[in-house]
Amino acid sequence: MAGVRLEPMTEDQYKPWRAEAEAHYAQSVAASGRSAQDAARNAADTYAQLLPDEFATPDHHFWYAYDGDSSADATLTDSITVRTPP
Repeated sequence: MAGVRLEPMTEDQYKPWRAEAEAHYAQSVAASGRSAQDAARNAADTYAQLLPDEFATPDHHFWYAYDGDSSADATLTDSITVRTPP
C-alpha cells in the first residue's frame, strides 16, 4: 500500500501555484453571487493578507503532496502555518 509523498515547493513552483489558487478562490467567491471583478479583487486581497511576503512569508511552508509513488499528479498543494507553543 502506497502512502502520501510530500515534496517542498520551490519558489519557481510557487508563482504558478499562487496564480491558480487565487483564481480558484475567486471562482468560489463569484459562485456565491459576487461579480467576477469583485471576486478577483477579494481573492487578491485575501492572498495578500495571508501571504504578505508571498513564498518568503515567515512561518509558512509550501508542499506538494503526491499519492504514493506517482510523480505525475500533484493531488494537494497548500500552505501550512507553523506555530510554536508560547
